[in-house]
Amino acid sequence: MDENEATANSVPTIRFKNIGDLVREKHSQQGDALRVTNVSLADFNKIDEEYECNMIRISQYCESFQCMLVSIPTTAHEVLHLGLESAIIIRLHQMGLDDDWGLTGAVTCYNQGFRSGGGNGFPTFMIEAGCSRSLASMRAKAEWWFQVSNHTVKTILLAKLDESRLTIFLERWEERQQELVGDGEVEWEAFIDSFQEQEYVAMTVDDSQLYAQRVFEYALGRHAVSR
Repeated sequence: MDENEATANSVPTIRFKNIGDLVREKHSQQGDALRVTNVSLADFNKIDEEYECNMIRISQYCESFQCMLVSIPTTAHEVLHLGLESAIIIRLHQMGLDDDWGLTGAVTCYNQGFRSGGGNGFPTFMIEAGCSRSLASMRAKAEWWFQVSNHTVKTILLAKLDESRLTIFLERWEERQQELVGDGEVEWEAFIDSFQEQEYVAMTVDDSQLYAQRVFEYALGRHAVSR
């Protein structure tokens, strides 16, 4: 989450006061995301530790901006996620890889800066689905996932739903190493790598599942399967 993402206006924004107010604000929202400012690291840890009580699903946190993104799963959001997940499960079974890949669902992943006790590891393949968030903010989050996972995440499928047209905009994001000219050092660069060589692919909800299968097959081909 950079400065542009932290201050973007595509998602409703509130100032954090206490957990009780945050829970009430979450329930009053119509969209699938809420940006919360003025969240200290101590506040973040307390909200996270009390998840079973407050059900605040933290999607992203940036300590330097004291800004947190809360995911509010709507019916459309969950249907989109589950549809793509189902397509991948089917393809895993068809390829005989049921036991080689595990689905983590909507777990929270931590980097060392957030939790001293470790936490969940990051997957190599992720799905980021959204309805009310802008595509630009979802792209920023994809780049954030690459960085915060210390490059463990290799492929991200972005799925942006336009409910009014029953259309999904899908992008496959990857991160690869680029050698810097002159000094021999290597840096990581995130970029879109579309099957159709265009910025994004717009399709119907039904077509999206086939695309998800193809993206997953691509991820399998490029990245080794852990056994």
